[in-house]
Parts: sequence; C-alpha cells; structure tokens
Amino acid sequence: MFKLAKTLLSKMIPKGKNKQIQKSGKESTNFLAQGNITINNGLDYDDVKQICNDLFRENFLILQHEAENTIRQRLDEFTANLIVALKSESQINLDAAKDPDLQFAIYTSQKEYARSGKVDLLNLLTNLLIDRFKSEDHDFKKIVLNEAIQVANKLTKQQLNIISLVFLSAESAKVIINVISFENYLKTFLPFCEDFKGGLYDFRHIEYVGCGNIPFIGSKFTDHLKANYGGVLSKGFDLDEIKELPLTTEQFKQLIIPCLRNNKKFQINALNHTVLEESGRKLGLDTEKIQILKKLQDNYVYTEEEILELLASISPILLTLNTSWNTTNLGHLKLTTVGVAVAQANITRITGEKYELNTWLNAS
Repeated sequence: MFKLAKTLLSKMIPKGKNKQIQKSGKESTNFLAQGNITINNGLDYDDVKQICNDLFRENFLILQHEAENTIRQRLDEFTANLIVALKSESQINLDAAKDPDLQFAIYTSQKEYARSGKVDLLNLLTNLLIDRFKSEDHDFKKIVLNEAIQVANKLTKQQLNIISLVFLSAESAKVIINVISFENYLKTFLPFCEDFKGGLYDFRHIEYVGCGNIPFIGSKFTDHLKANYGGVLSKGFDLDEIKELPLTTEQFKQLIIPCLRNNKKFQINALNHTVLEESGRKLGLDTEKIQILKKLQDNYVYTEEEILELLASISPILLTLNTSWNTTNLGHLKLTTVGVAVAQANITRITGEKYELNTWLNAS
C-alpha cells in the first residue's frame, strides 16, 4: 500500500496541552484549539527534498546492504536532479507536492530510476515530473503525465527515438516560414536518426505500452514532405500560368509571392493545401479557384529525386531516415497522448527544446 510522505504530516504539530498561545511563522496560519496547532501552507525546496526522501523510505523494499547503498545513491541523484530542475523554472508551484497523486508520480519516478540507474532515464523522468508539477489545474494533463511516467522505463533508446521522430515529423507544429526555417526543422531529426534500427517488434512494443498505434494508411517520406511543406519545396512558375484565373488585386497580393527558391519565378503563398484552403476562403475564393491554385502548387513542387538531393545536401543521415520511413512502420505510427508526452520529454532531454503539452491535449 502506497504511503504518503511524513513531511506533510509534520506540518501540523501540537505545541502543548491546555495552552492557547499562538505563534505564527513565515507562510503559516494559526487555528485556536485545545493546544496550539500550526499549519504551514507553503513548501520550500527543502520540504520537497524531504518529501522525496520520505516517499522512498516509506514505500521501497528493504534490500541487502550492497544493493541498499546503490539505491540510496540513486535516490540522492534523483532528488538532486529534481531540485535543480525545479529551481531552473521561473514559475513553479512547490505546494503541488502536497498532492497525493503527485507524490505517487514522484515515487514512481524514484522507483524506476532506482531500478535502472540510467542517466538518460533520470533526465527523462525529471522532465516529465516538471510538467507534472505544472499541471495541477489540468486533470487530463495529469492523467497523461502519470501514465507517461509509468511507461518511460519500458521503452528502449531505439523506441524513444522512434516516437521522437514521429512527433517531430507529424505532431511538432513547427512554424515554417521560409527555406532556412524548413531546413533547420529537418536538422532537428538528426539526433534521433543515427544508428536507426527500428524493427517490427519495436513498433509492436510501442503499441503494447500505449504510446502509439499503427493504422493502415501511410505515405513515403518524400510524399509526406510534399503534402505538408510543399510551399517551401516549390520550383516556381511564370505568371502566365495564372493569367486566366481572375483574382482581385488583394487576392493576388495575398496568394502569389516570389518563389522562395527562385526569385525569377512565383509561387503560391501557402505552406500546404490546408493553409491554402483557409486563406482562400478568407479572401472570398470559391471552391473551383482554390482547386486550381492547389493543382498549380502541386505541379511545381520538387520531385522525389529533387527532395532526396535536398536531404542529402543537409545531411546524409536524412537519407537514412527516408529509407527507414519507407521500409518500417515509422511512417504509419500514430502517437497517443501518452506517446506525445514521452516524445516531448525525450526531445527536450536531447535538444533542450521545450514544448507545451497543453497545445496537443487541447487539440485532441
């Protein structure tokens, strides 16, 4: 049976019998009772540290001497890492540690790191816990992060790379505004592509632990890039191509721009069909005109061979990603909310880039 940290219980201390003398400390509230009871409302970093120690001591198995020393060392490492991470946050509610649900998440993280001792797992769990500290007013987010914490130690480095690549390729919602931002986006894949060996059972295991599922639909990597980022893969066209398409001056100004890759030509001002549809509707274009513009964009997008040349010029590793995407289930995997949470924490661990999980949970 899970036991709460004693630190919180010690925040209510009888001061003596038959005396009603009240003394208030910093961030405390006194209630007049039979004997003085001081209830401290605010936790500090030392309190959080003690909570970590209490949770582990009250709940973990008693082990033999040598194993116990190893476990205690890992507990100290875990606690120190968490406190440093909490202090690095500009806004964090330490009082969240009073919540039994968060205490259980802390203990689960302690237990998993104590068992493995892997630094990568330590940092991954810490990132998830920091998000968990911030989620007290978001029930759905708490549920997702609690599950992610329990799942983290069930995934290998290869499987973490897989879900990170899927998140970056299909879920990351990167803002792409020009060629440079697109190529920088492709470079974010590189840390997760090296020595990629995603096999059938890696994907089955990802499904088993609840981080993703594999529908029957999928596409080649180059087709995926064309469909989602065609606007930065345009070779451009001459204005003669749209001379018979009646556009107002404002519609032309908003929808047609100099080609990003060839300033002697022009292109559609939309990253993909979805953006073009939204922009066209706002500008009053009917369905027929929007379809003509979509076809025009598709006719002048890079070919598969040209995209592969572009990938190779950025990094040959991206060609490995292309092959892996097309020959494994990488292009078919759809992440669950738990998979998104673990992937985000893993990407933060590797690259330092942070994501706001609420964005994906609110959209799901």
